[in-house]
Amino acid sequence: WALLVIFFMFLTIIIPMIVTHILLDRNRQMYINSHCKADIWLVRILVHNGFAVYGTWLYLATLLNLTIWISQIYSRNAQSIANASTAALSLVLVGIVIYFISENFIFYSSMAYTYLPWFVLIFGLSGVVSKNYNQINITDKNKTFSLALLIICGVLFIVRVIIFAIRYVKGVIPTIHDP
Repeated sequence: WALLVIFFMFLTIIIPMIVTHILLDRNRQMYINSHCKADIWLVRILVHNGFAVYGTWLYLATLLNLTIWISQIYSRNAQSIANASTAALSLVLVGIVIYFISENFIFYSSMAYTYLPWFVLIFGLSGVVSKNYNQINITDKNKTFSLALLIICGVLFIVRVIIFAIRYVKGVIPTIHDP
């Protein structure tokens, strides 16, 4: 039940996050005409990043619960736990790639100022690597995969900042002068 509950929590945070991005994008000019530019920035910084942080943690928690659930089905067999962990790490990679593509190429204007999921991923993966890297009961495959995911997150975050800077200078995304 815990897996289903946390999965539905994930869905109920992702749906409002998507809705607030769409509504801000549609109503942005109305906010500007009403001289409510501060509201635009507050929604971007507090609401969008808040939903994104919570959604990222719930995504990671859902995958952790999925791993636990799979390991219980297979009577906590060491190989099945390792395979479930590899599958969960693979889904983390899928999530990272989907998020990177979404924020940089599909919804780049509305997600331009949503940075906190990268910090959550880097923080979470740093915890996984630091806790498990010297454990002898963890497979080398999963240790290496976790470290690779952490490095990928760091590199993609740097690439994301560079893309943001280029788009900001060119005026492709909303700027402080034209929210």
